[in-house]
Amino acid sequence: MSGFDSKSVVFIGKLATLKKEEARNEVKLRGGVCRRGVTRKTDIVVVGHNAYDQLYNGRLIRNLALADSVGAVCMSEYTFLRGLDFIEQGPETPRDITSDELKNQSGLGPENIRLLVLFDVLEPYENLYSFRDLKAAREVQRLLEEGCHLVDIVRSVNRLRKTDIPSAEQPLAKSKLLRLSTGEIVIKVLGGVADLDGQMRLPIKYPENPTLDDIFEAAEAAEEDADWTLAESLYSQILRLDRKDPDAPYNLSNMLIKQGRNKDAEKYLRIAVALDPNFPEAWYNLAGLKTAAGNPELAQEYLKNALSCDQEYADALYNLARLEFDSGAYEEASEHWKCYLGLDDRSDWAKAARDGLSLCRHHVKVEASHV
Repeated sequence: MSGFDSKSVVFIGKLATLKKEEARNEVKLRGGVCRRGVTRKTDIVVVGHNAYDQLYNGRLIRNLALADSVGAVCMSEYTFLRGLDFIEQGPETPRDITSDELKNQSGLGPENIRLLVLFDVLEPYENLYSFRDLKAAREVQRLLEEGCHLVDIVRSVNRLRKTDIPSAEQPLAKSKLLRLSTGEIVIKVLGGVADLDGQMRLPIKYPENPTLDDIFEAAEAAEEDADWTLAESLYSQILRLDRKDPDAPYNLSNMLIKQGRNKDAEKYLRIAVALDPNFPEAWYNLAGLKTAAGNPELAQEYLKNALSCDQEYADALYNLARLEFDSGAYEEASEHWKCYLGLDDRSDWAKAARDGLSLCRHHVKVEASHV
């Protein structure tokens, strides 16, 4: 059984070593499924080497935070290839430097270290780093202090991997990147200086001959910029080109909800759950629309569908308990609030759930006394 068996995998950004369609096929051959967007059902998020452009507007950070919140494993492109047995598993060089030692000796913060690992600039093995990794980390910190953006550093490393320059396999361990007064990054190798084509260019939002993934990423970017017309057009284009993708109608519905177009949003949420009946967020959002429309019975049904997909969906448990309480189903509400508190016992919502649980017990006692 492979590490991808029965796993839901999402790719962020383009891979440098494989086309996404090839990567998806490899995952499917190993029993996994691939999706375009991160949801509660996502198990693995693969960060492609060319995802660095998403650092400009914070999209990558938000996607990683979302992946963390749903418990997905985030892995680099090389780690993904190792999972496919396309490259060797073990370390090529000794690794005996801990994460704390790397942080203290390089000056890099934990977030930057994580990003460098996900871009394979640093390659730990069993949470230990090599001296080569330490040298690379120090180089990155030096460049950051000189005013370089992490995007441009990672882009430079990616370009070095494609060159014939000796030591390209270990770009920052044996090579020295220099920042010119113009802001350009060049590389000094073996006594010479090599230009890096395309330095300091902003990412292209919508490339020529785009793939479905290009269109999806462009739609997400347009949505984040509140360019609703462009985003809707792009998501709709995906729907026409790929009638099996539930993520595009789901994202489109969320965008429509933000605009108050609930009727249109419901249509696309129904498309999403028709394509993937085990899509808990889509069922949850449908329940929200039905609650807003004054149909609590149907909202309860949809919340139960969400929980059948994910029994630990805390928000669904809380909302279902609230609807049951409002309908007088105190014992059912009590059970769901208990389950909610098993997942969240510290937040303000947890306090409200405890209050609701107390009220349920009170009502149950009152009803029992009238029997």
